[in-house]
Amino acid sequence: MGEFKWVEKCRKQFFDHIETPVDIPLQDQESYPLYPQFNWVYNKLELYKVQGIEAFPHGVIPKKFPIFSKPITNLYGMSIGAGKFDSWDESNYKAGYLWMPYFEGQHFSVDVAITNGEPRWFCPIEGVKGDNDVFLYWKINHDISTTSMSTIYNFIFDYFTHYTGFLNFEIIDDKIIECHLRCNSQITDLVGGDDWVRALISLYLVGKWKYEHIPKEGYAVVLRIPKEHKIYTINEEYIEAAKNIKLVSSIQITTGELIDWNDDYTTRLAVVNGYGRYACQDAINILKEGFGVK
Repeated sequence: MGEFKWVEKCRKQFFDHIETPVDIPLQDQESYPLYPQFNWVYNKLELYKVQGIEAFPHGVIPKKFPIFSKPITNLYGMSIGAGKFDSWDESNYKAGYLWMPYFEGQHFSVDVAITNGEPRWFCPIEGVKGDNDVFLYWKINHDISTTSMSTIYNFIFDYFTHYTGFLNFEIIDDKIIECHLRCNSQITDLVGGDDWVRALISLYLVGKWKYEHIPKEGYAVVLRIPKEHKIYTINEEYIEAAKNIKLVSSIQITTGELIDWNDDYTTRLAVVNGYGRYACQDAINILKEGFGVK
């Protein structure tokens, strides 16, 4: 019997009740050793080089600003150590980091199911940011530019011949800034729930994709609290009340699991998935009450 590898506790609700005869990676820590032919994409210097994006390791002095700094390889995600700089001095140096241009356009995360190098299904979600470049919510949004989708598809055709599985791309201003050898499990219920998970199993088991539905709407709204707030527990009654709001699909209590390492001001406590942003926000308000957040 196989397993869904490295499922966070808050997302087990999407997978634990479905048996899989094959191992399926859901985190980069699992994907990296499984695909030695393709895992070069986690080296962002290489990822940017093949796209013609200017990027250099710390130590090379940038001449144009603003720039964006991040680890060259980061298998834990969550923007560990990433940040924008409008100037530079030696105190900003970090071994194992790079700098690149700061892109200001819409930030999309795009899942693509692939069989033998051919894209079979995709779902784009847009990340909407607030202060300090921290995500407030994600929404399924098919208004992604045709240029961005062409960039993604051409990248697959050029570098993923014979690959079967999921790829997740993060793209801004038609530039691929991240590529992951896995799907995005955060919105599993929004893209199709159990039927989509069974299609995922089929993809990794027999190399065939058997799911055609492409969702048109959905939101994943984040509950953040100020870091000085130290209450990280909540009674189940608040969670159930939030779940019962019409159009809410799932509640993910993320305390202690999903940390935004580049956010010095807030802590992520929960993610609410649903089919209306205001319904999700109503659920967030109930959870805030349960956590004692004013």
